[in-house]
Amino acid sequence: MDIIVEHAYHKFATAVLVEAFGRLSLEVRKEFAPTPIAAAGRFIAGLVFRWRDRERYRGVPEFVFEDGDEDRGSLIDVMKELTGKEPIFRPKKDDPEKQIVAFTPLQAADILAYEVKQITDETNAAGRAA
Repeated sequence: MDIIVEHAYHKFATAVLVEAFGRLSLEVRKEFAPTPIAAAGRFIAGLVFRWRDRERYRGVPEFVFEDGDEDRGSLIDVMKELTGKEPIFRPKKDDPEKQIVAFTPLQAADILAYEVKQITDETNAAGRAA
């Protein structure tokens, strides 16, 4: 974790509860995002763009997602709408048989995603208990 903290320029996270997403109307899904992963991509892009503007970051942010995610097509569509280009997909694990070398930042992103999911689950459970 120390390496991640020391070398990650900035971190962004979001959680989309599939159960809550399922309660959205078809109209809202059609207008906003058709799948939970597309909604997460839209939220992340918004966070990145807000950070970029606030920090006056002049570079063009790259959006890199784990290769193999389900509903990848809906994520691609949303990201192309927001950024004008397709996001980048990279593997998070090595596969020597296919000569695939993992994209290490995705391993760090997995740790962050796990922690965000834990907090989301705890918060959601506390809300139901109240």
